[in-house]
Amino acid sequence: MKQLIFALLLIVTATSYAQQTAPVITKHGYRFIHHLQKGGIKPVFEDDIMVHIEVYVGDSLMQASRKFAPDGYKTDLPPEEEFNNSPSMPAIIDAALLMGVGDSATVYMALDSFLRNSLPPTLRGATDVRYEVKLLKVMSGAEKRVQKAALQARFEAIASSVSLTAADYRNGKLAGKLDKVEGGLQYLVVDPGKGTPVQEGELISTHYYGCLINGSMFDNSFQRGEALEFPAGVGQMIPGFDQGVMQLRHGAKAYLFIPPSLAYGEQDNGPIPGNSELIFYIEIQ
Repeated sequence: MKQLIFALLLIVTATSYAQQTAPVITKHGYRFIHHLQKGGIKPVFEDDIMVHIEVYVGDSLMQASRKFAPDGYKTDLPPEEEFNNSPSMPAIIDAALLMGVGDSATVYMALDSFLRNSLPPTLRGATDVRYEVKLLKVMSGAEKRVQKAALQARFEAIASSVSLTAADYRNGKLAGKLDKVEGGLQYLVVDPGKGTPVQEGELISTHYYGCLINGSMFDNSFQRGEALEFPAGVGQMIPGFDQGVMQLRHGAKAYLFIPPSLAYGEQDNGPIPGNSELIFYIEIQ
């Protein structure tokens, strides 16, 4: 009897596994195998998704999203017309549209000669790139629009505040209110924050809005909704920015007034002319 029950279990398990892993060919020609199916929310066109991805060639792990995006790699799904009319599409897009939140799957992309020649010699005999995918989260198009509107409103409020502060700085109204650092950096603390002081070499996350003295914005992180990460005080940023964050705590909000000698000097840098003094509004997370 025990042998019969064991045999029946084997049959049921094998049948279930086959149902879950039977490969299908996606819209753009990828081989897709659906493993764990949790019955979660399924993404639709124009949603944002969060996934974990591991990329293999043969048995060699080439990339893992957990290393650079531990909370999940974010990407957006295209409009339906673009998806249907495009001759090619990233494998992850095809895969995600066949999955639900909590699901895991494998999708294979055939190696063409260009990709094969870019691989180490020991891997050039492989025929496919294999993606192991887990769908973590779906943000609907409606949620995206609400989030985008909130980001835009916050950006506009910050832009207005920075413009007024730049005008006050130009007109000498901040004289006596600024802290100074040897070398020429000046800064104005709006909110000192309640966190620990920033430490040299510490990986910090900072939102920023950068403009010229005339108030002309050249870059910001607020519209992107993604703070800038960098190790503090070790030279990855312009000297004045590095010096500025080292004066602050986590949670601080401040303005940095950076002379050309601590910015880009005499050289033009994209929209920043040579010999430009820069103003940054920053928020240290």
